[in-house]
Amino acid sequence: MSPDFRLNTVDIVTTRNSLRKLLDFCSGRSLQSFRVHISLVHNTLFIEQYDSAFMAFQSTGWGHNFEKAFTRFPPGLEASTTHDRFLRYPIGDLDCVVGFEVDACYEGSPEIPLTSLQSEMEQLQINPSSPKTKAPLSNLLNAPVMPQSTAAEMKSKARKPGRPGTSTGTRSGGTGIGISSYLPQLWFGRTPWLIVGSHVEGTFEHVSVVNAAAHFERWEAERQVELRKLAALLGELREAVRGVVGTGSGSGSGSVDGQRCAVVYERGEGAKAIKIYVLGKGEAVVSDENFLRFWGG
Repeated sequence: MSPDFRLNTVDIVTTRNSLRKLLDFCSGRSLQSFRVHISLVHNTLFIEQYDSAFMAFQSTGWGHNFEKAFTRFPPGLEASTTHDRFLRYPIGDLDCVVGFEVDACYEGSPEIPLTSLQSEMEQLQINPSSPKTKAPLSNLLNAPVMPQSTAAEMKSKARKPGRPGTSTGTRSGGTGIGISSYLPQLWFGRTPWLIVGSHVEGTFEHVSVVNAAAHFERWEAERQVELRKLAALLGELREAVRGVVGTGSGSGSGSVDGQRCAVVYERGEGAKAIKIYVLGKGEAVVSDENFLRFWGG
């Protein structure tokens, strides 16, 4: 979608999930052990999810079936598997590109004009990308671009039989669905809509559509300390891997040689700390061709 885009001014390329893990660490919350891999290409730090590569995708469960039943791909893109996009926005002084999967496109409610929400989202410096799909390239190129203001996250929530559910509708507050637990994911993905289906043993009786974007400003204001710590941690990780691989000669040979480090947090080891281990060289982080394309010039 942006063939002339260059990464030579981008500081961090990562995923929403990795940022959530690092934010939890910076917040001092109790969290599970995690491991991510970091590498440096020119001056850009790549943070790759490690554990997801060893976790088989589970297509079962109420959540995935809820998405499948309530959504459909556009005509011509029925063979698609996911819709992934990358957004570019700052975290502190760092220029970041953040990747994640979008569950659905929601066209909104008469109560919240899309043009108004689109204007608000554009102020967050969002740059949408194209879907990742197995459909023919011609279909993909001709497909309409989904505005970020229509991006939605879908969740399922079980409730006990006989317990009242949440009414269907669009709400900006007082949802009763515990939106606070979803806000880090929604904020890092700049996803303005949250769709929650309440079910009893797989029978969905209520669907709530929440304007999550209305909560972003307050959530961000209340977590300035943690977010500043996250920005500082990202900068320190970049300096740490720079000390191992250097910045390269500028030709690409020193910047794409496959040198990575593992960033590991182990729960239950006393003081909370992140450890960095130098890994053996693997495949090149990016090819020489892509280095020249995205960092050259």
